Order: sequence, then C-alpha cells, then structure tokens
Amino acid sequence: MTPSESRLMDPHASALAIGIGRVAIGTAFAALPELGVRLLGTDAATARRVGWLSRMVAGRDIALGAGTIAATRNGNGAGWVLGGAFADAVDSAAVVMAMKQGRLRGPGAWLIAVGGPALTVLGLFQAGRLRRRA
Repeated sequence: MTPSESRLMDPHASALAIGIGRVAIGTAFAALPELGVRLLGTDAATARRVGWLSRMVAGRDIALGAGTIAATRNGNGAGWVLGGAFADAVDSAAVVMAMKQGRLRGPGAWLIAVGGPALTVLGLFQAGRLRRRA
C-alpha cells in the first residue's frame, strides 16, 4: 500500500477531510448567500429574501466542520461526523421535497438530492470506522 493509499484508508484523515470540506462549503455560502440559493434554482428575488437562511445553514456547516476537525485532532470525531451525516440526510430530504413541489430545479438542488444520500452514507461509514478505532 502506498502512503497516499494509507491516508485515504485512515478514518482520521477522512474525518479531517470531511470537516475541512464542511468549513469550506459553509464559508462559501456565508460569503455568497444569494449565489448559493440561486444555484439551487430559485429566482433572484427569492434568493435575496432567503439569504439570511443560507447564512444560517452556512453557520451550521462551519460549526459542524470545525467541531469535526477539533474532535478528530483530539482523538475521536465520530460524534461530529455522525451529526454531519444527519444534517446531510435532512438537507437532502428537504431539497427533494422542494424539487417535487417545483420550488427548486437548479444544478445545486440536483447535486444535494443525489449527493446528499451519498454523503450521509459516507458519514455513517466514517463515524463507524472512527468509533471502532477509539
């Protein structure tokens, strides 16, 4: 096994990557809340009206990511990774319902609808691996 393969297999390295990704995505949504909502497929007026909501979700993801990073560095981030997986599942379900109602139709909505369940499974898998290592 090569050193890069070993890092990919390491649950702590994977948890750190999940945490860093959450912080990065949360920061992007916090900085550009209207763009994030527009990518979901809303019109400009709706995006302006719900920019505050985008910042709320961004704050949640930044907190989940930072908590994951800190807990993983201090020994075990399984609980934080599990919390993130739950958030991904809820986000995905909410976006799918909004798509069925015709409220969302953009590429970001499709990415969450398809990617959310995959991220949920990844989070559950990684949390289990972290718990077994603890």
